[in-house]
Amino acid sequence: MPKRRLPIPLILLVPLLLLVVVILAGVYRFSISDEEILAKFPSQAQTSDPIMLQLFSIKTPNPWVITVPESGANAFLNSYDVEGMWASGDYHDGAERGNVQVSTRWMNAIELNQFTTIVTVSNQGSGLFYYLVTFEYDQQRARMVMKNSVFLGDRITVKSLQYQFDKLNLLYLEHSESQSYADLPTQKVERSFTLSNSLELSEVN
Repeated sequence: MPKRRLPIPLILLVPLLLLVVVILAGVYRFSISDEEILAKFPSQAQTSDPIMLQLFSIKTPNPWVITVPESGANAFLNSYDVEGMWASGDYHDGAERGNVQVSTRWMNAIELNQFTTIVTVSNQGSGLFYYLVTFEYDQQRARMVMKNSVFLGDRITVKSLQYQFDKLNLLYLEHSESQSYADLPTQKVERSFTLSNSLELSEVN
């Protein structure tokens, strides 16, 4: 039986129809915004970090990363203690292992998306080192960035941290020279700091 051949006009019609489909798809693509496309096809990578959402109501897929003061290590904050008001995460710096905690109890807003609070660092030793730290949410990079830190002491007890009249006032208790670190600190310390536009801390004498 002889093979049937498609008529020439039908053969030309197939690529022509494909061309029309491509043109219509292009017109549709450029008639809607990127936001509408993302809403129709949500990506798993765009889910919000739960810590950033809970603490700052900021929707970003990037976790809160703390640069450990006096170290090149980073700690990813992946848990939050509601009762203790601490966000925490572990870090590794070579052979050293440790934990970083960021206080939300002592969190102060400086300007929009700018904050200061108390951070503690513990490692394999017995110390618990306290720092006064400033942060800023970088909208372009969609992440919280640590700007500056000041060492306060080992195993101190913070009593208050307030930002008033462009000055940061801090009150805490530290161990006196005659006290053991096993005892609760009793010596009162008051310190004040000013903040630059880049959130650098400068102590007021």
